[in-house]
Amino acid sequence: MKVIPVTCAIIKFNNKVLAVQRSKSMKLPLKWEFAGGKIEAGESEIDCIKREILEELNIKIEIKDRLTPITHQYPNFKIKLIPFIAEYLSGELKLREHCRCFFYC
Repeated sequence: MKVIPVTCAIIKFNNKVLAVQRSKSMKLPLKWEFAGGKIEAGESEIDCIKREILEELNIKIEIKDRLTPITHQYPNFKIKLIPFIAEYLSGELKLREHCRCFFYC
C-alpha cells in the first residue's frame, strides 16, 4: 500500500493552539485535527504546510520546528504524518474547508 505524505501544523496563537474540525463533506467527517494536507509533486514539506494553511485557513504562519513524523494505517490508506510547530503571522482566520475551530491552552 502506498504511503501518502501529509503535513500538519500545530499553530500557536497568543499562547493558545488551534485545532479545526473537518466538515461533513470531507473524508473522516467531523474529526478534529491540526490543519494541513498532502504534499504535491516537487513541493517541500515546509512549502506544503504553508500553502495548505493559507488555502484552508487564510492565514500565514512561521515554521518554528519539525516534529518526528509518524506513519498511520487507516482501513483503506496509509499516511506519513509530518507535524510542524508554527506561529500565526498574519491574516484573518477563515475556515474554508473545516466547519469549526477551537483554541486551547
